Amino acid sequence: MKKKKIYKYTATIEFKTTLCSKIKDFREKLKYMLDASPDAVLNLNLKDYKIISIKKSESIKVRSAKNKAVKLQNWVAKMISAVTGLPHGKDEVIQGREMGQSGVDVKLYGDAKEMYPYSVECKNQEQWSVPAWIKQAKDNRMEGTDWQIFCTKNGFDNIMVMDAEAWFDIWEQYLNLLYDDK
Repeated sequence: MKKKKIYKYTATIEFKTTLCSKIKDFREKLKYMLDASPDAVLNLNLKDYKIISIKKSESIKVRSAKNKAVKLQNWVAKMISAVTGLPHGKDEVIQGREMGQSGVDVKLYGDAKEMYPYSVECKNQEQWSVPAWIKQAKDNRMEGTDWQIFCTKNGFDNIMVMDAEAWFDIWEQYLNLLYDDK
């Protein structure tokens, strides 16, 4: 059986009004109209709005989105494993969180948590909402750890976001190790 493709419609609108309430109401109505009949929306004769274009794009399937998230979690777990020398994977001291579970995205146990004292969130998304991610990372932070967010999107390298004070603490420790040896 062939799976039905799911499409997302995006309209470009020119507003001839500045009333926020009118714009908000229209956006809500337009959302439902696009789902029902995108072609009919282009033919609307509107006093306060002009529909410039409607773009049709295929939405990412839920399973595909979850696979993207797991891919980044596994990469982070592998990198932590490489740095600490500890094993990663299912039933190991470093492991990605299973879908549907709450909490941090990379679980660290025992020596792994001691050697890498961070609560890790992973975001592999096209639309970035860093302030919301930081709030989530802080909410999920395990006791005795600082939060970190690893994020990426298609065509970009992996990026890590963390608290600036925690970063400078790390840098200070690095410099102390570097110059104490001399």
